[in-house]
Amino acid sequence: MWGDHAINSDETMQNYVADGGTRAVKNLKDVLTAWRYHQTPAINTILTNQVARVGTMLEQMEVYLESNDIKFGRQGNLVRYRRVGLQLKWRIFMQKRVTLARSKADTYMTTWLEKLQNGYTSAVQRASTDNDLVILIAKIDALTTAINGRGAWNVPTF
Repeated sequence: MWGDHAINSDETMQNYVADGGTRAVKNLKDVLTAWRYHQTPAINTILTNQVARVGTMLEQMEVYLESNDIKFGRQGNLVRYRRVGLQLKWRIFMQKRVTLARSKADTYMTTWLEKLQNGYTSAVQRASTDNDLVILIAKIDALTTAINGRGAWNVPTF
């Protein structure tokens, strides 16, 4: 959710769905667990505190650089640092990242749950006596209930 490879690619999930669905169910459960983790108030507090801590350090760094001439290059030319607002840029960056992480997780769970349901829970499949299919359908139904009842992931404001 937070990085480019934190959630499986569409190709990987398509293979999981096509390969019997069990790995897709497990993967969706993992994403749901991460969603619930981010719902924990203590986690939001930690995330908010970390964003503030890094922002404070960036501000202190800019204050230091602004008040001291810095030598750059081979000639050792003195250059005056001009503040660029790193603290604010950091907060904006993190706000976008956490919002994107939530959006990616939501879209991922919705999309792949629907594909599992379409692939394995038709009326004909539900009437099957194949034990493996019956177990898979029960897992998909339980996952559907859990995902639909997951509640909101309230993104903190930084």
